[in-house]
Amino acid sequence: MPSSKISLEDSILNRELSLETIFNAFTDGVYDYNIKNKLTSVSDNFYRILGYEPGEFEITDERWDALIHPDDLKFASSLFYDHLEGKIPRYVAEYRMIRKDGNYQWISCTGQLVGKDKEGKPLRVIGAIKSIHSKKQLEFGMKTLIHTASTLRGMDFFKYMARSMADLFQVNHVIICTTNDQKPSKLEPLVMWVHDSFKKYVQLEITGTPSEQVYEKKERVFIYGDLVKEFPDDAYIQEYQIFGYYGVPLYGPSNEIVGHMCMMTEKEGVVRQWMEAMIELFAQSIGSEVERIKNEEELHKLNKLLDRQVKERTIQLEKAVEDLDSFFYKASHDLRAPITTLEGIYNLLESEIDSEEKQRLFKLLGSQIISIKKLNRSIIEVGNIRNHLFEPKQISLELLLKELIQGLTLPKGFYIEKAIDYSLEVYTDEYLLSTLLIEFISNSIKHRDIEKSKCFVRIEIVQSNGTIDLAIIDNGTGISDRFERDYFKLFLRASTTSSGFGLGLYKAKLAADKAGIELSITSQEQKGTEIRLTIPIKA
Repeated sequence: MPSSKISLEDSILNRELSLETIFNAFTDGVYDYNIKNKLTSVSDNFYRILGYEPGEFEITDERWDALIHPDDLKFASSLFYDHLEGKIPRYVAEYRMIRKDGNYQWISCTGQLVGKDKEGKPLRVIGAIKSIHSKKQLEFGMKTLIHTASTLRGMDFFKYMARSMADLFQVNHVIICTTNDQKPSKLEPLVMWVHDSFKKYVQLEITGTPSEQVYEKKERVFIYGDLVKEFPDDAYIQEYQIFGYYGVPLYGPSNEIVGHMCMMTEKEGVVRQWMEAMIELFAQSIGSEVERIKNEEELHKLNKLLDRQVKERTIQLEKAVEDLDSFFYKASHDLRAPITTLEGIYNLLESEIDSEEKQRLFKLLGSQIISIKKLNRSIIEVGNIRNHLFEPKQISLELLLKELIQGLTLPKGFYIEKAIDYSLEVYTDEYLLSTLLIEFISNSIKHRDIEKSKCFVRIEIVQSNGTIDLAIIDNGTGISDRFERDYFKLFLRASTTSSGFGLGLYKAKLAADKAGIELSITSQEQKGTEIRLTIPIKA
């Protein structure tokens, strides 16, 4: 290297230049750590990043450690000493540092050893810190949304969301409310998170509160300032001396307000662009869960109504069937909201995949979207069967089975055996019969016993007096006999390992009844299942 060129290290060590001169192009904070006297010189921006005035305090080893979050200190220190000992070429660590306002902020800290004494001991480290708070909060928000969408339901869902929002947006109060009115007079909180714990909720007045504006404007409401003076009738604001309020309406798939969520704080804060986008995603997810619970309650009521009406054998049964038809139609449309929410997160993550952890989360999110779409498709199929007009005709079993089997993808080692007189015909509805055959043959494939050397499904046909007996027999995992009386119940999942939604056998029974086909099932766990269909030959 030509002698006229001086390295940055020589410049720092041999010239009396201030950090501000050396790093005048930097916008983030920089530091110069003197290992011998254990003092750190920092730029003005170092203080400003953490909300302090420049030079507000001297930075010793003890003070620096006190700034780091206790959970991150061991990790950050270990990396720093690894660098001093030459184990890693450069110090790079991400951790939280406490701000003057008491909140923690994520930063990226880098450093480089630039001087050693004659004995080879380290003398000096220079480096910089950079705020990565928005990036980290976005990652946390994504993980929260994916976790809740894939694993939690009901009150566990709402509690996890409230606690996560308090951490993510650094607020003291999170309240999630539900309502059946578009302009409610009182609020019924589902969850109240107040100062690091859940509180027993009480009915809240809405008149004269910021939440009233959420329902009047039907949009998010953001208020910071002297809320105590502005809302003298709001008992909650008066009790906790609230300074900031952020309220968001919760919409169901029918575009009606099903509730709202609000976050409040007693100290000043700033709502940034990334926060608004993330809050909207949280609101969509919470609104979808509120609507899901309402649909579940509606289904429960319908099932109870059906049981009572069947026992009473009254004309009200027809009305209940109509209600159930409406439910399946409505549910298939209502599922579009959580699908849209997940796809929104999916698209947001797509451009941010830069780590193995994000790859894992991305794949998990994709599987959840596929799962919900499958559920929606199953609900639509049930609705189609219920609304299908029965149209019987002569059907060639040879042509029908050939077409259905050609459309299947058989796993390796799985066989379809046939004992069929292909000249036989049946008289029934082709759509309903095809639905039955595809459902049971697909189930045989899906629930095959992979521990067995040969997995198969056998299709047998025997002609009786005026009917065809069609049997579908497999050697799969089978069904426990404790479910024998419940095979055709709605949403029954006969196995804890089942990945379905409990609609398959219900759908099959619905199709069989509508087609006038007798359907029976016999099954033994670990041995297999036999499905028998009795189908008319002629009209």
